[in-house]
Amino acid sequence: MYNLKNLLVAGVIVLGLLTGCEYTTSYSNRESDKNDAKKICDQFFDALKKNDYKAIYPLFSDRFFSVSPKDSLNYILNISKTTLGNVITTGVTDWKTKVTRGTTMAGDYSLVYSVHREKYDSKEQFRLEQEIDGGIRIVYYHVSSEGFK
Repeated sequence: MYNLKNLLVAGVIVLGLLTGCEYTTSYSNRESDKNDAKKICDQFFDALKKNDYKAIYPLFSDRFFSVSPKDSLNYILNISKTTLGNVITTGVTDWKTKVTRGTTMAGDYSLVYSVHREKYDSKEQFRLEQEIDGGIRIVYYHVSSEGFK
C-alpha cells in the first residue's frame, strides 16, 4: 500500500511537469524597472540634444512606425525644437511599470518627463514595451507645451 501511494504521488508530479506548468511573477513599479526604461529615454534625449535623429530611430518600436512613419516623428522633433527650443535639462516627474518574468516575459513602462527648453518648457510622455528580443523600445511619444498654443 505504501509503495502504491508513493507511485501515485510521483505520477501526479510527473503529470504536472509534462502538462507544462507556467511560472510567472509580476512586478509593479520597481525602481530597477523604471531605471531600465529611463536608460532608453536618456538615450533619446542625448541624441535629441545632438540633433542625431538616426540614433533616435532604433529606440522606437516597429509598432510605433507602423502607425507614425519616420517623417511624422521628424516633424514632431523639428517643430518641438523650432517652437520650444533646444533641450536643456530633463527629469522624470511620474512613472509606472508592470513587468512579468518567468515563462512569460513582458514589460510595460510609462514615464513622464518635465523638460526644460530654451523658449518653453514641455511635458513629454513615453510608453515603452519589452519586445520579443528582450529589448525595451518606445511605442508612444507625446510632447505638450504652452508654446504650442
